[in-house]
Amino acid sequence: MSDRWPRELGVFETSDSALFRNRSAAEHWQLCIDGAHRATGLLEGGSSVGAAMRAGGLLREGTYPELDEVFASTKLIIEHWQCRDQPGYQPREIRPNGDVYVGGDAGSWAGSYGSTCTPGEVVRYWLDTKMREERRKARGHG
Repeated sequence: MSDRWPRELGVFETSDSALFRNRSAAEHWQLCIDGAHRATGLLEGGSSVGAAMRAGGLLREGTYPELDEVFASTKLIIEHWQCRDQPGYQPREIRPNGDVYVGGDAGSWAGSYGSTCTPGEVVRYWLDTKMREERRKARGHG
């Protein structure tokens, strides 16, 4: 028996054009896509990152409670992205894999910048931003 190319393969496609060999994996990823879409809509509508991600099924209850303090309007300091000490990066979108796209402009040498961050990274940037702002206020600058 000789191999004939091309072969027809039974695959499952999700709305982002990803292909999966089995239905359950495709269904799981589609749930993540739909959850991220819902979470991003909630974030844009005023929900916190944590509440939006939990509503989208992308964050378990009780994990990262600090994300309940972070909103689309929250400006973060992400020191290694920027050239000044002013908060300038904001959560903009929830991704299907559970990451958060954060973007903005806080004086980076190339202008506006953004990238995906894990929920843990967003928490770290938020706590660092809060600490810096508290120190600044304690020095009488705000």
